[in-house]
Amino acid sequence: MIGHLLNISVDISRRTVARDAMGGSIETFANVSTERVRLQPMKASEANAYLKEGVTVTHRAYFNYGADVQARDRLIAFGKSFIVRDVVNPDYADKYLVADVELQD
Repeated sequence: MIGHLLNISVDISRRTVARDAMGGSIETFANVSTERVRLQPMKASEANAYLKEGVTVTHRAYFNYGADVQARDRLIAFGKSFIVRDVVNPDYADKYLVADVELQD
């Protein structure tokens, strides 16, 4: 399908809640999987459209259909962290997934 276009590997981490020694809780990230993706910067016009809705999106990530990626997951690529804002199956043909992501500082 689109496998030949997926040119980098990313580690996908998911938020989990862990208990600390005092009975409180702390959010951590647990590694879920490693997937091949294509990661592209958003066009300025698209990024601005998201900003008008109050959401920051800096990149778009393309995955094979069936990849275990969800909104709020964290992608690690090039030593940088990206937070997944949304994941969609754009053509409903179960060929690939598109995730809108935000580069974290």
